[in-house]
Amino acid sequence: MVDGTGMCGACRVSVGGHTLFTCIDGPEFDAHQIDFDELIMRLGGYADEEKMANERYL
Repeated sequence: MVDGTGMCGACRVSVGGHTLFTCIDGPEFDAHQIDFDELIMRLGGYADEEKMANERYL
């Protein structure tokens, strides 16, 4: 969670065809209704940048 208000969108998830924010509308959702394919794709969106930043840090 980045800001806890839904402004950043980092916690955005599709549940039952609706866009919800975990920090506002959650944290509990019916897991059968979560679009995990979309969630996994979104979470991996910055994987390359995160890897480079981690390598620079180390």
